[in-house]
Amino acid sequence: MRKITQFDQFQQNQQIIISLQRSIQNRILLFELSLRSRLMKAQKNKILTNLFLIMSYDTQRVSYSLDFFDKMFIR
Repeated sequence: MRKITQFDQFQQNQQIIISLQRSIQNRILLFELSLRSRLMKAQKNKILTNLFLIMSYDTQRVSYSLDFFDKMFIR
């Protein structure tokens, strides 16, 4: 059996540090992807909400126009 030298211990520690760095980087990447996904969903929901508001506003405007048309020309 070979005696573990200080250099061996140093190399082992470096491997552990590299492994931990990779693990942390992977977690950061996953977190960033998760945030991006949430942001895109929020933006999509905001766009859909804005479209709905525009459509409901246009529908309201059309119904007011029809009411006005009814009052002016039909009755």
